Amino acid sequence: DVFYVRANRKVGLLDSKGREILPVNYDAIRRVGLSGSYVVREGDKYALFCGQGESLEFKYDFVSEVYCQNLIRVKRDGGWGFVNEEGHEVIPPIYQRAWDFHGQAALVKLNGEWLYQPSQPTLVNRLLHKNGAVPVMKVMRSDDTAQRYDSYIVRFKDGALFVEDE
Repeated sequence: DVFYVRANRKVGLLDSKGREILPVNYDAIRRVGLSGSYVVREGDKYALFCGQGESLEFKYDFVSEVYCQNLIRVKRDGGWGFVNEEGHEVIPPIYQRAWDFHGQAALVKLNGEWLYQPSQPTLVNRLLHKNGAVPVMKVMRSDDTAQRYDSYIVRFKDGALFVEDE
């Protein structure tokens, strides 16, 4: 068991025996994934904490709250990518925009082009485009739904995915 400790508007972590896992020095801590990893925020920077005794590297500008397909969306140096819960960059932060995974893929934007990034690029065939992502129009879905993402509208209609400015 892990316990959150708060003092003077800062938070830390203790184990069930009261031993310090993370000192009470951080602005926010939240659990992510299934293996006991945590997202730690200090000021406007984020780090992933994956185990006791590990030093924190606050290199991310944003870390998503959504954990899907064993991946977490991150922003670093203006680019978006995905890390696993151990903190390894599985999909490097090269995208101009990215959304969390829904099913097996995430909507991403690279060089002004909307693409769908598979969660496991090595399992996708030769229809791939740029860095393992498929063009948005190649993504298929059976229902006629629409989902809003920031200033873009993503529409699934007649089995195809469309992205349009709002």
